[in-house]
Amino acid sequence: MPLVLVRHLPVALEKGICYGRTDVPLSDESQAQLPDFTRQLIAEHGPFNTVFTSPRQRCRWLADTISVHSTVEPALAEVDFGRWEGKRWVDIPKQDIEDWTRDVLTYSPGGGESLMAMARRVIPWLEQTTAYAQRTGQTVLAVTHGGPIRVAIAVAKKLPLDKAMDIPVGFGWAVRFG
Repeated sequence: MPLVLVRHLPVALEKGICYGRTDVPLSDESQAQLPDFTRQLIAEHGPFNTVFTSPRQRCRWLADTISVHSTVEPALAEVDFGRWEGKRWVDIPKQDIEDWTRDVLTYSPGGGESLMAMARRVIPWLEQTTAYAQRTGQTVLAVTHGGPIRVAIAVAKKLPLDKAMDIPVGFGWAVRFG
């Protein structure tokens, strides 16, 4: 009856670009790895009775490889970086980056979404889905992004939410709860 969160595989975007809500595809290499990655994920954490996915295609491709009945869940979307989306990190004003790092919890990068705003949508979904998995005894998979996974780990470990962004979450990492 666990909940498994997995981060999508690497995307077809050069390194150093800010993307959160931007709908970028998986890299060609990641697409080629999907069958093997899926088999390994199922062997280690599955089988999955229910599959949820972020609305972004980089997550949906993996979810659809695992199940033809995956459910798109907006709460699993990555943080919205507003005007920063698609920009090179080095082109974002240094002062803006410093303002964000000083107040990672409530600052809205690029006028987008703060960590607290993202947590307000992710945490209720986590609570409801964990309760569902426990009540039904089903194994639930959620294909998502680094931000929501960091929030989930911070909540599970009872860490202050402003420490969530310090938690490393690599591409393809799977985290099991319950």
